[in-house]
Amino acid sequence: GQAKGTRATAKEIIDLYEGLKDSYLDDFQMMLSGYLPGAAAVEAVGTIARDLKYKATMKPGSFFWVLDPVMGDNGKLYVAEDVPPAYKTVLKDADLILPNQFEAE
Repeated sequence: GQAKGTRATAKEIIDLYEGLKDSYLDDFQMMLSGYLPGAAAVEAVGTIARDLKYKATMKPGSFFWVLDPVMGDNGKLYVAEDVPPAYKTVLKDADLILPNQFEAE
């Protein structure tokens, strides 16, 4: 049980993506998202995924989003109460969703 690093804010996530776009480094074929620290971060990642999907409309099947909604396990949430509803708003945009049993319920 060790975790290292920091919790990126939604602004930091968007700023990172915008920096990649500004440098023409946003031609991704796949995106995998996992733990996100808050509802705003979930929404930011959803915005990025939708943008990448839109870019890929001229090349159907050229972008795939794998969403692992890391929220909790064994009946306990790891995230704030506003995160599960935020995930519900982005599920429709994901190509593959990988919840554990608790997250799926």
